[in-house]
Amino acid sequence: MLTIKSMILIVACMAIDLGLSYQLDSASALESRLEAAFFHDSPVEVDDFFKQWENASRPLAPDQLDNQPEEVKQAYILVQKFYRPFKDPLQEHTLPDSPATQIPYFVFSPELMVRVGDSLLLGNTTAHWRNHVTKELHIADFRPSLHGVDHHQLYLTKPYDAAVDSFLHRGSPAVRSKKTAFLSHWIKIATRYGGGVCSFPIVLFCHFDKSFTNANVSYLETPTHGIVLRYVQGQNGWQLAENPIESIYNY
Repeated sequence: MLTIKSMILIVACMAIDLGLSYQLDSASALESRLEAAFFHDSPVEVDDFFKQWENASRPLAPDQLDNQPEEVKQAYILVQKFYRPFKDPLQEHTLPDSPATQIPYFVFSPELMVRVGDSLLLGNTTAHWRNHVTKELHIADFRPSLHGVDHHQLYLTKPYDAAVDSFLHRGSPAVRSKKTAFLSHWIKIATRYGGGVCSFPIVLFCHFDKSFTNANVSYLETPTHGIVLRYVQGQNGWQLAENPIESIYNY
């Protein structure tokens, strides 16, 4: 039979374990691992870092997706079908910011804006959207399962985002340049619009009509250039519209 003293000791140990687990996953602890790997010039340590990141990058489970609103389900279906890392959304060529050599990982930005309107309207100005949108939600943890890609998938969660970003910006310009070159064997270092590190293209928003038969999707192809493409529902689900380019924009 457990005594009160034994129970207190067990609870204390559990608290310590939870604290250690939190520390191991914190941004500062993750950054320290990168700094140590860089200091030791150790590919093994970096491999371990990215493998842990990949293990933590779990796509949304099918049963969880079943419980989401229809507009979220459709956003997942559409992105999972068409998104390919380092490829332009029309699947015609690789993006200009793509890595020159094969790398094992790509980093997916997990934030997405989803909008539903009475109809799918032309144009992409904020005022134009706002006047006709009937529902809008921001997904901060968008985790599609991407099939048929040649890279391991990483989701840019807040701890890893903060850790990698801080690591790359800490030190003199010469040190920062060496850090970028150091990590470039595993991921493509590209600063996304608004800061942080991720792989292009970035899916910014999905806009659906209320019948979910038409959709506009905005992709950021480089930090300064984006494209909005139109999709329609066909016999085999979502497909590119006959004239798919809705608009092209530059920042």
